[in-house]
Amino acid sequence: MGGLGWLARLGAILALAGMVGGCAARADHSWQQADLAAPASATVLDVGFTEAGAAVVALYEPAGLYLSADGGESWRWIGQSLGGLAPMAVQPQMPGGGLWVGTGAGLYLLADDAAFPIDGVAALVYDLAGAERGVWAATEDGLYLCSAAVCEPRGPRGPALSVASSPEMVCAGMAEDGLWCAAAGGDWQRVDDAMIDLVNDIALGPDGSAMLVSRGGLHRRFGGAEVEPLALPGGATARVVDWRASLWWVGTAESGVLSSADGGLTWSAAQPASAWPEIASLGGDAGGRLLAGTYGVGLLRSNDDGATWEPVGAGPGRCPVYSLLSNDEGLLFAGTADGVYQAPSPAAPWQPLTDDGGLGATYGLAWSEGDLLAGTGGGVYRWDESGGRWTFLTEALGRQVIFSVAPDPHRRQSIWAGSWGNNVLRSVDGGSTWAPVHGGLETLSVYSLAFSPDEADSVYLGTVEGLRCSQDTGLSWAACGLDRETVFALASSPVSGFTLYAGTTSGAWRTLDGGDSWSRMALPHATTVYSIAVVAERPDLLVAGTEGRGVWRSGDGGRTWHSWGLEGRSVYALLVLPDGTVMAGTDDGLYWTQP
Repeated sequence: MGGLGWLARLGAILALAGMVGGCAARADHSWQQADLAAPASATVLDVGFTEAGAAVVALYEPAGLYLSADGGESWRWIGQSLGGLAPMAVQPQMPGGGLWVGTGAGLYLLADDAAFPIDGVAALVYDLAGAERGVWAATEDGLYLCSAAVCEPRGPRGPALSVASSPEMVCAGMAEDGLWCAAAGGDWQRVDDAMIDLVNDIALGPDGSAMLVSRGGLHRRFGGAEVEPLALPGGATARVVDWRASLWWVGTAESGVLSSADGGLTWSAAQPASAWPEIASLGGDAGGRLLAGTYGVGLLRSNDDGATWEPVGAGPGRCPVYSLLSNDEGLLFAGTADGVYQAPSPAAPWQPLTDDGGLGATYGLAWSEGDLLAGTGGGVYRWDESGGRWTFLTEALGRQVIFSVAPDPHRRQSIWAGSWGNNVLRSVDGGSTWAPVHGGLETLSVYSLAFSPDEADSVYLGTVEGLRCSQDTGLSWAACGLDRETVFALASSPVSGFTLYAGTTSGAWRTLDGGDSWSRMALPHATTVYSIAVVAERPDLLVAGTEGRGVWRSGDGGRTWHSWGLEGRSVYALLVLPDGTVMAGTDDGLYWTQP
């Protein structure tokens, strides 16, 4: 980072020191939007038709929940009643109208532009499926059966990523415990197959048949037989699966939407007008209309049972910013849904660092030994300044979704990367080669990384199941608190005893003893915290980025907080520069402020 005189540093610190007071909801601070000319994101995470196909519901990221009455050509925002909560899954209520919405903090029923919370579940909801008198909800705490009044636990416990239902049965896909199913009125049983532990998506067909997606592979279970893998054309990576119009459908990462009429033995591919994007969601109605939500390029529609596809309308919102970095020379970098952008200062125009292919969604950035590293939806990349291109460092490990990248401050050439579903990866040669680090870890997704400033062998992982720590550089791991919390962010403070802060699904936490004990910091109840930044010159000055509630700050080490602007936005990344400027990467683009 660039130098700054001690007087200017003191002025910046004193300006930030106004972070006092209780959890007041004031947001009187002004932010400037950066000139980052990235294309608007139009990722469609979930999609479906309402009763009788009257309207289309789509869950756009980052813009939220939208309703279309004209097949997707125009949209009306219907998420305002959720009060800033980010929707995660949608399911039209059948019958009776209304819409079930799973969020990061429980289940809601939307009706007449009002949102009604459903008692019994306050956990993150990953997926929804229709039930006879309500809805099935797959959550980070397990599976629930919900009515308009209450949710009650059913079936397996632990993180449930997916759920599907039919008149004959319901099945739940778990993050660690494979596939569980129950016949109508029957008991839950695990479909015992050693190949399957994590189930990303499920679809149910006739006669108890099922297809499921696990780690990009497609599998089927017919007639109560064992689960068996299926091969997709060209080795395509499966993302989502559906049963509709007497056909099996699978959305892929590389080959668009495929269909099968023979139980997955053979597959047919439609030919859209342009190259297929990566598919994020599938939906449709009984009239032959099919919808495919994509990562980054909006919604596709087919009106002829999947024979042809066309883009539908345009997605709302600006390009989200997931990660921020300042290097040794003071250059700034932003990881976005459209790759990495660079600028000399927050107010300057931001330019893309890209080659012919670009990087797509970039969730983590790091600077190591003069190199820029990027954690993306495909793996870890390194920027080659002289060649003007990105080098794929983890190609030998296949496609890996990387949420975080961090160099080991105690070991040159050692770099760690947190992945989705494959624990943590490590390189000991500056990023040239990588290997997964397990050391007794169960299969976990790692969102954040931290290191002890005093103990060179201590490593901390923020995972979907709490904090994991190692005292021997990853040879073995232990739980270090925040059990059953998803830990999105970790930040350390250079004070005596090593203070570690964690941003989780239930707010912000602090430990003074390396994770042996934790105390919750006084942010609003049930606020998900995606990012935390500590001001280096004053470790008691903290800034927190939340889900849907903007930025909050504290001037006393997290004991008291108040709102600091960007209300209504989700803040995925924060960066404090030496002059006190604070940058915020949000679901609505990049912002900065000078206190």
